[in-house]
Amino acid sequence: MGFDKEYFDDIWGTVHRHDYCESLADRLIKKYSPKSVLDIGTGCGELVRALREKGVDAWGLEISEYAVENSHGNVKQGSVTEIPYQQKFDLVFSQGLWCHVAEEDIQKAWAECLRVGKYQEHYIDFENPGVPNFITERPEWWWRDKLPENGAGIEYPRVLIACPTHECKEYAMQAWIDAVEAIEYPNKDVLLVDNSPTTDFYERWKDKVPMVHLPNQDQSEVASARINASMMEIRRRFLENHITWWFNLEIDVIPPPQILNVLMKYPSDWTSHDYEVRGGGGRMTGIGCSLLSRSIVEAANWASNVHGPDAELWTQTQNTHKTLTLTNWLDVKHIDKDDM
Repeated sequence: MGFDKEYFDDIWGTVHRHDYCESLADRLIKKYSPKSVLDIGTGCGELVRALREKGVDAWGLEISEYAVENSHGNVKQGSVTEIPYQQKFDLVFSQGLWCHVAEEDIQKAWAECLRVGKYQEHYIDFENPGVPNFITERPEWWWRDKLPENGAGIEYPRVLIACPTHECKEYAMQAWIDAVEAIEYPNKDVLLVDNSPTTDFYERWKDKVPMVHLPNQDQSEVASARINASMMEIRRRFLENHITWWFNLEIDVIPPPQILNVLMKYPSDWTSHDYEVRGGGGRMTGIGCSLLSRSIVEAANWASNVHGPDAELWTQTQNTHKTLTLTNWLDVKHIDKDDM
């Protein structure tokens, strides 16, 4: 099936998706205040029409001869790999375009978009929903690498950077906070759960980092019991707030800024990066520098306190979830008091 009348009728219906273009036009105007817009893969140009009625000098580009012939005007026939416009638009927009571009043409097409657009906003179908003419079906991280500028309109899933802490780890607090602030990721939340015997440590740090104190923790028990209780509190808040990923970063583990962008490249439920044992003498793996999917967090339960948090999670999910450990990819540090 080509991009003919049958395609548009079968996929989008006889209205050709015009029902949402009014609100979309309003959103783009509010976000960018553009004087000019190019909509690539515009179909019959409903968004072009809506933008023009709101005072924007909007134009469309469409590969389908049928769509151009049945458009509202101001639409040229052509390909994103050879955009037939010479002027620079304030905004280049597309929705549902890139899955129809051959993989070998993507870089050329992206260069063309950058040539004619000051700002870019592109919404991409990461997986094939059964729409005909899909050519390139790739996961989100792949598209972010290919279309890096301005985020390419790709929404970044929400990540919670969180871990238990205790007054005995106070030496690492500021280094951890500085490292988390430097992590290169646009949609991150932070939470520390303190299981110290009193609230003194919490009071000293609560204004410097999002933090809660977990009361009634028996300090005579092994530390893993307090840590597991803290993990359960993080899990509760993670699930209640509908967050997508939990980056568990132990308070004395200091990653480089690109850590999340590296860990998120892999289709794994538990992706960890190893780090040196404090003082040398080997490398550690486990939960201390780990990106956890919502699926694995839903399955996890640290309430039993039989094992430490690493072993608890591994015992419960090793046969049901995908895991991956990266070794020596990045300079992830494991600090102690002597490093401060």
